[in-house]
Amino acid sequence: MKKDFNILVIGDSIGFGIGDTNNRGIGLRYKELIKDNNSKKIIVTNISVPGHESKDLALLIKDKENISKISSADLIIISIGGNDLNRTEYKDNSSLELNYTKTLETYKNNLVSVLNKIRSANLNAQIAMIGLYNPSMKENLIETRLILNWNYQTRLILNEYNKAFYIASYEKFQNHLEEYLSEDMFHPSSKGYEVITKELYEIIL
Repeated sequence: MKKDFNILVIGDSIGFGIGDTNNRGIGLRYKELIKDNNSKKIIVTNISVPGHESKDLALLIKDKENISKISSADLIIISIGGNDLNRTEYKDNSSLELNYTKTLETYKNNLVSVLNKIRSANLNAQIAMIGLYNPSMKENLIETRLILNWNYQTRLILNEYNKAFYIASYEKFQNHLEEYLSEDMFHPSSKGYEVITKELYEIIL
């Protein structure tokens, strides 16, 4: 019987914990929530890289050392896709729709690749995927529709995998941006990370 409970965090700057003034991020915050009900030693490993897109994550987890970390993980927390979406270039609504569709398809392919790689290395780990929120203070119907569709497509992919869960953040952040965003008005604040982690706790525990 394993003596350790291993949490692996992979992905981008939100996975890394940028914006959290307490420097704990999702992984360490989740550890705090479960430690009293867990007799095992809880180990958190974070290999997230700020700025990474889904294509970068798909490459990162092919590394033998990272495959080893995946194979020993009991819970894998993923935050990816925000940079894919934010870097979609467009000049007008027409080009936005076209480039968004291309970006989304690339992201979906990369996400499937990531999940397949995880499952080939580890059949039993729980997987938690953090959904996207909209950091914009100004409500934009097109922007909102695209983000919600992005999250919906992510959910559909996760539904194809055993023990894979979607962690919603859009609905939680929507009317609390001033409180849940950090000073850069993009990444979560400490409070924002706390909200995401509690949602994770509600679903995974």
